[in-house]
Amino acid sequence: MIYILLGIIQGIAEFLPISSTAHLILAPYFFNFPDPGLSFDIMLHLGTLLAIIVFFWRDWFKIFYGFLRIVKNRRVKHIVDKQIFYLACATIPAAILGYALDDWADTIFRKPLIIAIMLFVFAIILYISDKYSDSTKTRLNLHWQQALIIGCAQAFAIIPGVSRSGATISAGRFLGLSRTEASKFSFLLSAPIILGAALGHLKNNGFSNLLTINTLMGFLASFIFATFAIKWLLGYVNKHSFGLFVWYRIILAGIILILAT
Repeated sequence: MIYILLGIIQGIAEFLPISSTAHLILAPYFFNFPDPGLSFDIMLHLGTLLAIIVFFWRDWFKIFYGFLRIVKNRRVKHIVDKQIFYLACATIPAAILGYALDDWADTIFRKPLIIAIMLFVFAIILYISDKYSDSTKTRLNLHWQQALIIGCAQAFAIIPGVSRSGATISAGRFLGLSRTEASKFSFLLSAPIILGAALGHLKNNGFSNLLTINTLMGFLASFIFATFAIKWLLGYVNKHSFGLFVWYRIILAGIILILAT
């Protein structure tokens, strides 16, 4: 039951700008059951990866078809094909930093105090970016340099409490993307990072710690609830600001500081 609960938490929190990893770490810490560790986190992230693939299957089809078109023509002829380069540019910084700080991800960064600080700091960043954005661009109007900036923001998400979606959405809003466009680009951008992290884990540890009954239950729960979370968030931000998540992060940071000190 615990592993299903963690899968539900992951599925909901992965795409809301509240840091799913922070919640997965804090749940065992405050409710006195063992931290499942990074291997279980990765399996839950694979559940959310499947949700991204299924929910955005039309976008992935266009991206794949665009890739074939670029290979054939050896140049970008359609604006929609630029998504491939934007995703690549935005993935590079996170991949480099994730590889460099991999040893810290499962130790130092998982401390409650660090999580609380990151929740608060990036709540303020999310608020400022959302309030003062002019919201004039779609993700197809980005330049590769701007995609790289969003990727640099994503790199900070290796620290629990930052929130990968929160960091990338904030960067997108600073660069003028609408709430919906910033969210969609953030979701699509998560796919190569999650896949890369999973492949890296498999290379170092194999399948032994991943394919268990507990992790598979968590995987299924995260997939189902992530799919609903994506649909809900895209509908919500079409009519509302990110203020709800800003206040949630601040309140959660305060609770963590009180309980952990």
